[in-house]
Amino acid sequence: MAKPMPASRLPWVFVAAMGVVVVVNAGMVAAALSTYSGLSHRDAFGRGLAYNTVLAAAERRDALGWRLAVTLGAADAAGQRAVEVDLADRDGTPLVGARLAAACVRPVARVAPVPAVLVERRAGQHAGSVVLPAAGQWDLRIEIARGGERLEFSQRVFAR
Repeated sequence: MAKPMPASRLPWVFVAAMGVVVVVNAGMVAAALSTYSGLSHRDAFGRGLAYNTVLAAAERRDALGWRLAVTLGAADAAGQRAVEVDLADRDGTPLVGARLAAACVRPVARVAPVPAVLVERRAGQHAGSVVLPAAGQWDLRIEIARGGERLEFSQRVFAR
């Protein structure tokens, strides 16, 4: 039969257990502070205050009825990915003469935006290529200018 632990050691067992908890918590705090901050934008509070401008832009976009379809191709041996954007109006008629400026932005990482040069190949169809530094989720942000109108679209794409 095992000897019971003396009562004088019981407080030290409790102190040792609490010491383990404190050390583990300190390690978790250090890991949390040294990794992702959780902020997706430097001025998230300011952007939240200006959300009415985002809603107004969405209303303008909806009133125009412009629609776009985005395709991101697989990477070739050189890392180039084909990007295709089809633009149409409310009735499905291709938007001719639109100028596009596009960039791929990592939604949760601090990576510089990667520009994508898109040129109009056919009526309403713009194509180009981009080299992304990493696989995963990207936001393809597209600014469209046509006939005095200027709109911004953002489409989430996944690069394999």
